[in-house]
Amino acid sequence: MKFETLYNESLAFWPDDIEIFDGERLDDGGILFLRLSLIYDRIDAEIKPLGEWYELMTWVIFKNLHVIAKKKFSPRALTFSKTELDPECIKTDLIGNLKADGYESMLTEFESKNR
Repeated sequence: MKFETLYNESLAFWPDDIEIFDGERLDDGGILFLRLSLIYDRIDAEIKPLGEWYELMTWVIFKNLHVIAKKKFSPRALTFSKTELDPECIKTDLIGNLKADGYESMLTEFESKNR
């Protein structure tokens, strides 16, 4: 799977603006963004018929959006744009996920199509 195709097609499912005003600090130091989690759940269900590549990319995008949301979280921060995602960071995280057990054939395919 070509990275650019996978990234662009997966990103199209996400809203342009990500709302973070509902962030809730957790006892363990994390922050729960319920709206972001609900959006991820909806997109994950929608994208499932497209296959494992899209499910994995959706997860990686969600994790990266969550990182941005945590950095931006403040009483004045209401939203941020999905354009703040760094495609190179997404690509690095995707490769990291593909290096996990069970993804060997997908990693091989990814490396051969993204030289």
